[in-house]
Amino acid sequence: MSVLIIIAGILNLVVVFFFLGKASYSFFPVLIWWFFWLFISSQSLTGIFVPHENTFLIFIFFLSSITCGGLLYKARLFRRMRLLEWQVVTDKPESSQYVYKVRNVLLALAYTTVLPIVAYFFIKSVMQILSYDSLLGYREYAFGIGGGSNIVFGNNRVMILYNTFVMPLAYFFVFTGIATFFKTKSRHMMLLGYSLIIMDATMMLGRFGFYKILVLEAFRHYYCFRWFGKLRIGFFGLGGAIALIIPLLFFVSFREDSDFSFQKVLQDALINYHTIGVSIFDDELNNKDSLLNQSLTLGIASLGVLERAPVLLLLKPMGFDVTSKTIEIGSYLQEFRTIGFDEYGRKINANAFHTALYPLYMDGRLFMVLLGGLVYGFFLAKYSRKDFETMNMLDFGVLFFLKYLGFFSIFQSEITGHFWLVLILLVLFHSRRARILVVID
Repeated sequence: MSVLIIIAGILNLVVVFFFLGKASYSFFPVLIWWFFWLFISSQSLTGIFVPHENTFLIFIFFLSSITCGGLLYKARLFRRMRLLEWQVVTDKPESSQYVYKVRNVLLALAYTTVLPIVAYFFIKSVMQILSYDSLLGYREYAFGIGGGSNIVFGNNRVMILYNTFVMPLAYFFVFTGIATFFKTKSRHMMLLGYSLIIMDATMMLGRFGFYKILVLEAFRHYYCFRWFGKLRIGFFGLGGAIALIIPLLFFVSFREDSDFSFQKVLQDALINYHTIGVSIFDDELNNKDSLLNQSLTLGIASLGVLERAPVLLLLKPMGFDVTSKTIEIGSYLQEFRTIGFDEYGRKINANAFHTALYPLYMDGRLFMVLLGGLVYGFFLAKYSRKDFETMNMLDFGVLFFLKYLGFFSIFQSEITGHFWLVLILLVLFHSRRARILVVID
């Protein structure tokens, strides 16, 4: 399969290069990223089981459908279909004066609502961390899986509400902040959003919050070079990268056993974490009794917050005995499973990882996997087509959001997390036809 992965990757990149024009700069990083880690998955460098051929074929079909989605937009096959043409993206670029007004309104919203909530739980978590002898023990109780109540949020329902509504706002501030940077060079909102993600990652002793900021900053510099022909990192940029890498490696290291080694930490951070999702999806796909094969959710699994919110806020309080399907799937995926053996013959156990293909496959098998790739490729091409001078806030925000989605969906499904609410907020605040802030225009 390694040879097939290489051939499929090269063919997709060649098609993108010759047919997608300016949009190819957005497709290259996403496709290279996925095909590279698929190739690594096929090598079993660290003892993780090599996925079956049918699993690799589904991933190759998915990535090829992303390329086809870009081609569909390029060919304007849906130009007469107003729903897919989505006229909101024809907005003209906003003036700098308007962008500053939007920034100030959103900063006021952030400082009076989101920041106090995140800061409260952050301070509470730091006090709890200092009282625990074991960071691993703290993390179990922070997620409410160590027995008893959740020591950070009080109970798991509050944690779910926090992750459902508060954190999407933090990511909305990040993507709006990046858009504001490219419009005005102001970093204020972007740095505020990064700070919220860092506090959230610290309170849960998570490593991906730091990783996400590193990747988003890499994207930002990538497009700075793409649009301006300049790549300026500087002393503070290097210092910031190091400041993010250190806690990232630390939060990976405290999960290790007594045979800790820096080599093992790098092995987990650089290889295992990027390939576990493929392995768990393969395990589910080829187990006829798995939840993936026993369920056909017909779109519900991909709704994420749009399915969770009504259940948590309306149906449960009204006394209905219903369970959120997305929460059920998330709980199921938290169960550890053996995905390989290390060099000493010890089991490699993992949970949570599953890639974006898991809910898509559960929703409609291969058809939904291909449809998901087509839609993603279509809109990635759509928001990558403009020159810098003609892009508006919505273009910048959605473009970086799609790149973020493309990169981190190799770990878990972002569409079942913050995806829908972040996208809705971006459209509501930055589309002229749906703008909440039209009063200041």
